[in-house]
Amino acid sequence: MNLDWIILHGLRVLTTCPLLDFWMPRITALGNSGIVWVVAAIVLLCTKKYRRYGVMLLVGLAAALLLGNLALKNLFARPRPCWLDESVPLLIARPSDYSFPSGHTMAGAIGATILTAADRRFGWAAIPLAVLIAFSRLYLYVHFPSDVLGGAVLGVGIGLLMLYGERRIAGRCKHRPLQLYRHSFSQVVMSSVVPGRTSTGAVSALRKRHFFAKPSAFRSRAQTFIYRRLRPSPSASFCA
Repeated sequence: MNLDWIILHGLRVLTTCPLLDFWMPRITALGNSGIVWVVAAIVLLCTKKYRRYGVMLLVGLAAALLLGNLALKNLFARPRPCWLDESVPLLIARPSDYSFPSGHTMAGAIGATILTAADRRFGWAAIPLAVLIAFSRLYLYVHFPSDVLGGAVLGVGIGLLMLYGERRIAGRCKHRPLQLYRHSFSQVVMSSVVPGRTSTGAVSALRKRHFFAKPSAFRSRAQTFIYRRLRPSPSASFCA
């Protein structure tokens, strides 16, 4: 008997009671198809402050569905403990898909990671709920401990990847107007110093970005600044 079976049977011996028999099927139902996390994502989408976290949560859940349920489960094709040991009565319907990794745990880990990143107060509810859902899968005898552990690791990884990707995209979008401003400013200055070089495209870009309302006014300011800096002083011209 390997470690998975030892832990699973030990949990069943130590924790089985009528109270948990009543609550565990209801708690695990919250994670069916990730429904509780989908609802949380929809609520976040309805708020301006946390909307981006709602998008990340939905994308993460979709990634978990593709990676866990469609790819890894069929790749490993691991039987569930309730398939191998039918002596234990099930409190829920017999699952038809494979065991590794636990989809309920993966979705819970993604939800807890992203909700905690959105606001620590959300984590106070999301983390205990994710842990309870993961425990319910062991209590109901439908997953091995390694299934739950693998789902938790993959879920946290996907959640962190969503957060990292969103910050990278937000960082690029944040610095792009500044880069455009610098590039366009250099073009305007060059057009002021070198005759014949136009910068209508740069000025129009600045206008579109609302840096300046009138490109002609900006151009005149740039020219005045350049001419004041580059024109020879009277003493220099006298010495020459």
